[in-house]
Parts: sequence; C-alpha cells; structure tokens
Amino acid sequence: MQRKNKFKILLFIWLIAIAFASALPILWIRFNLEDNWRGVIPNYITDSTFYLARINKTIADFPMSGNHYYLEHRFDSQPVFSIAETIVALPMKFGISFNAGLLLGFIAASIFFALFTYKFLRFFVGRLWAVILASLVYVVSYGGLVRPVVMEVIMPAFIFFNWSMFSWLQSEKKRYGIFLGLAIAASFYLYSYLWQIVVLVVFFTCIYLMIFRQWKKFSVLLKISFLSLIMATPAIFYTFKVSFLTPGYWENVQRVGFVATHLPPIEAYYYGRWLIMAGLIWVLFFRKQLKEKTITIWYFLIVSAAVFLALVSNAITGKDFLIATHVNRFTTVWFALVLGMFLYYFIILKLYRGKMFVVIVALFLMLIGTLTVFAEIKRSVSPPFSISYTDALAVQDYRAPLAWLDGSEKEPVVIWADDELSRYVPYLSKHYVLYPGLLNVHFYIMQTSEIRERYLVSQYFENLSKKTLTEEYVKYEGSYFDYKKNELELRNSLCTMFKIRAEFCREDFLDTLNVQKNDAVAEAFKLNNETIRPNIRQYLKKYHVSYFIRDITRGPLSAKQRSFTMTSVYNDGHYEIFKID
Repeated sequence: MQRKNKFKILLFIWLIAIAFASALPILWIRFNLEDNWRGVIPNYITDSTFYLARINKTIADFPMSGNHYYLEHRFDSQPVFSIAETIVALPMKFGISFNAGLLLGFIAASIFFALFTYKFLRFFVGRLWAVILASLVYVVSYGGLVRPVVMEVIMPAFIFFNWSMFSWLQSEKKRYGIFLGLAIAASFYLYSYLWQIVVLVVFFTCIYLMIFRQWKKFSVLLKISFLSLIMATPAIFYTFKVSFLTPGYWENVQRVGFVATHLPPIEAYYYGRWLIMAGLIWVLFFRKQLKEKTITIWYFLIVSAAVFLALVSNAITGKDFLIATHVNRFTTVWFALVLGMFLYYFIILKLYRGKMFVVIVALFLMLIGTLTVFAEIKRSVSPPFSISYTDALAVQDYRAPLAWLDGSEKEPVVIWADDELSRYVPYLSKHYVLYPGLLNVHFYIMQTSEIRERYLVSQYFENLSKKTLTEEYVKYEGSYFDYKKNELELRNSLCTMFKIRAEFCREDFLDTLNVQKNDAVAEAFKLNNETIRPNIRQYLKKYHVSYFIRDITRGPLSAKQRSFTMTSVYNDGHYEIFKID
C-alpha cells in the first residue's frame, strides 16, 4: 500500500512537470521580455499566429467561424470541418483571458496526452516503465502539443483512440465500447487526416478478427463503427456539401497544394521508412507471437500499417492533398511508441539472447531508430524556444494601435498595413485586413482572382516589377506550382534512376508548368499597371478598406503616400493610423 501511494505521488509530480513544460514556451517569452511584455504572443512556432487569429475569431463568432482575415467572407464555410478551434476557445468564452486560456489549453492537452499514453502503455509494461516511455513520446510530440489548435487537440485524440481501441479489444467491457465509439466519431469532427488513420485502424482490426475467427468481436466492432458513423453524420455531410456543392472549393484545394498523382511525395519516403523499420524490428523478434491470437503484438503492426497506408494513400487514390505532410505527425508519435516498447522488451525479456544474426540486425535497426527519434526530439523541442528577443519585442508594439482601433470602432473594419502587422490584426483585434501576406490565407474558399487583386492592391505603395511578382508568386497564386514542380522533379529523378522511358517521364511537363507560371506573372503585372493602380480608390472601396497603418520608424511618408488622400487619426511614435477618405 505504501509503495502504491509513493507511486501515486510520483505520478502526480510527473504530471505537474508535464504541465509546466507545456506552458514553458509562452512563459519563456513572457519573462524574457520582462517589462517590455504587452501580452502579444509572437509567432513562436511554425504558423502559430495563424491559429491565434483563428481562436480569436472563433471566440467572436462562437461556436464556429469562417474566414478569419477577410471581412466580406467572415461567415463563409470552411473548406475542412473541425471543432478544434471551438474546443481551444472554450476557456476564453467562459471569461478567462486569451493568454491564460491558451496556457490552460496547452496544459490540459499535454496532461491528457501524457496520461492516456501512460494508460495505453500500462497494458504492456510496468508502472515505472510506462512513465519513462510516456515521457519519451511526450518529448517527441512536444512541438505539436504547444502549437495552438491543430496538434494540441489532435495528438491527445489520437492517443485516446488507441487507448480506447486496445482497451475494448482486451476486455470488451461496455464502457470501453462507448469510449471507442466516441473516439471514432470524434475523429471526423477534429481532423480529416486523423479520421483517415482511425478508419484504416478499424478496417485492419476487422481483418485481424476475421483471420483469427473472433466473430463475436468482429460483429460488435462493426456495430460500434456503424453507430460512430451515425454520430459523425453532420461532419460527413458537411464535408460532402463543401466538396461538391460549394463553388470555388476545388480551386481552393489546388491553390493550397492538391496534386493529381499516384506518386507519393518525398515526405512519404522519408517518414514511411520509419514505419517499415518499426515493422521489421517487430517481426524479427515477435514472429512466433504473431502466429497466436493475442492482440498485444498484432496491434502495433495494425496501427503501423494504417499510418503507413494513410501516408502513401495517394498511390491508390491518385489524389495528394498534402497527405504525407500531415500524416507524418502521427508517424513520429507512433514510431517513438514502437521503439520505446521494443527497447523495453529487448531489456526486460532479454531478447538479446536470441539468434546472433537476428540480434545484430535488430540492434542496427534500433540504433538507426534511436538516432531518428533523437533528431525528431530536437526538431520538436527547439523551435518553440528559437524566436529571437528582437522579433518577440517588435510585435509588442502592435497592441497599442490595434487597441485604439478596437475602442474607436464598434463594428469590425478592414485595415491596410504591411504584411507583418496584418498577420496580427485578426489575432489582436476584432478587425480584418485587406491582405495578410500569409500563405495560410489560401486555405479559405475564395476565387484566386480575388486573392490576386487583394495582393496587388496591398502593394500599391510599392513598385512591383515582374521580378518581384515572380519571387512572390506563391502569395497571390498559391502553392500548386511548387508542389507540382516537386512532383515532376521527383518523377524525372526516378525515371533517370531506373532508366524508364514512358509518357510518365516526359521532361516537357516541367517546361509547360514554368510557362503557366510566367503567363500568370505577366497577367498580374498587366492587371496591376493597367487596372488596379489607375483605379486604386475603387478597389479600396470594393474591399471596404477604412484605415491604413504605417510603421513610422521605417522612414517618412513616401511621395506616393503623401499624394494619397487620407487623414492621420492616431500616432504613438511608432505606428501612425490614417483614416482613408
């Protein structure tokens, strides 16, 4: 009893440490800035500012929000259904401050993730080992868990699904069936790449149950899956409605990076080898146990196969919508779990006493796997603490002018500013922008022609050359060119490597793609000089622009800015706000 109580204390201390670690990136920025802190969280990891804006607009338009940057599209349908932002916005909706609510979300998500990783591992290992291995998985997942909205919610959901699935397979108790059904249904409401993996795990588990003639479990799993699909019907219906009945959806999808190809992207090869390595290690040492009916060994292969198939699914469907880029997040988590489990079995079960050849091969694979995990830990932990003091300090001054605008305008208005400030406007205020200079803005269902116009209007005070338009092509046309170019270059490399001569390998495909880009640049250049610049006032009215904000520290007003009719209404020595007449 005393030992049990001591372990509970250890578990509590461990969870407190997890909670502290999850809040550390924001606290580090806060205390690093000391008295210069104005409550503005900088873009400390990948696209965190984009998601902070989504949270803020979800709070305003609770429970769901539309386009978070453009006022005219405020209530448009989102291209992908997800309640992740709604979940993260809940604390703020109940009156907690934005930053406190964000920290609370990180802490809750990390504790949930760590606790259910521990509970899942307890099926296979002792209590102390479960804590050690769960800590490893947490560190590998750290970068995702402290990134607002997306993986903050999805990672815990992924672990919860695996815990509920294995719990049900082990005992078939009714409550585990309920948990499993809820986990399957929830995946459709949270993340499209999550439900793809969940569906594949359920499918492969059904095959496993059929092979070993566990018909009762097979029947119950089908019932659970059917009921889950009924619960997920609103999310499924929304997906079909947006995909096939919403104008501009497929234009949006292509702009974001959709490529019609059966060739998996390079990320699939990079992360897929991890899963293949994990499977090889597992089969090498547990080939005898795999002949038995026990799910313990089989389950790790089932999930590995599901994640791998999701990773390379475009090889079957012929449709690659950044699948490998997003599924790889689950790959790293699962690989860390499998590697940790194998290290445990290798030590505790003394698997090193097996056949020398098998042991040497396994040790070699383990070494590579361990180095891979350590590399992933570095990629996961370093970014949240990599933002410079200068960058973190610079964004603090955004608070004052935007607070003034919030106080001056009762309803949201459209603001014209440089890219850096525009990215923070939807996060720090109730207002919207002309153009944010953010690639994520292509995510929304809009005509590419409108995005192109907004970009060109926002650059009115700049002299846009064809060179600049070529360099910034992705800002107004999207990422299709880059992803298609990568696919064609990979295709040509494989054709050269394997000496393939076929239609598939035609090198002029790349030339055609470059011609399309050059034509788009020329069209944008012509549109800017012949239509937008001579009619800038009409375009500003078209997009309901009310204010222009400029950074005074970058120099005096240019001749073009001085000739533009607008009235100064705010000046704090760093930023000046003009009312556009």
